[in-house]
Amino acid sequence: MRSKSSEDISINSYPGDYYVPYDRAKAVNYALSHTSNYDNDTNYNSKFKNFANSTYTAGDCQNFVSQCLWYGYGGIDDQTNINAHQLPMTYDWWCDKYNASCTSDGKWNWTYVVHFYSWLTSNNYGPRGQDIVYTDVEKGDIIFKSDLSHVYIITDIVDFDNDNQVDWNEIYVSAHTKNRLNNRLSSIYPSPTSSLKFVKVYSFKWNSGK
Repeated sequence: MRSKSSEDISINSYPGDYYVPYDRAKAVNYALSHTSNYDNDTNYNSKFKNFANSTYTAGDCQNFVSQCLWYGYGGIDDQTNINAHQLPMTYDWWCDKYNASCTSDGKWNWTYVVHFYSWLTSNNYGPRGQDIVYTDVEKGDIIFKSDLSHVYIITDIVDFDNDNQVDWNEIYVSAHTKNRLNNRLSSIYPSPTSSLKFVKVYSFKWNSGK
């Protein structure tokens, strides 16, 4: 099955629209640098607020995945840049040392899995993605629990049998809350299951006039 390209899902196009490629290697390297297999925040990026123990969210998992995508889209890991909410942060999708985006309708796209999934797959401006089958995933793609209570980023795919196809036991993931650093997906979910959603991440769509 062929994965759709970013052009395939560009539903609307307006003068001035442009697309920033998603650098999967950068997103993965960020993920591997900012989590661990221990129940602490030692490796978290201290330039961002930690929501692991926050009364506002159920954990830090979406905050972590948003950071990974932000970095993969060219985010600059500098406190001044982060606090200024520079692109690829947007009005709807930002976080800094103290807080995260909450629009007037209450959608916390940076930190809440439910809101981020809906926003990501709407393919409007900002990060864009689309549901796919697990055999089409690449490093840097995202896995959501189907009830949207948790999210992982895929940080490795190892083709053990050299068949150039993605098998279930070849997918590795990283996450926050619970912290995971490049854990094999099959160690968490032993076999393919409908309790997970797999999302392909595409380019970042923007228009300075929007």
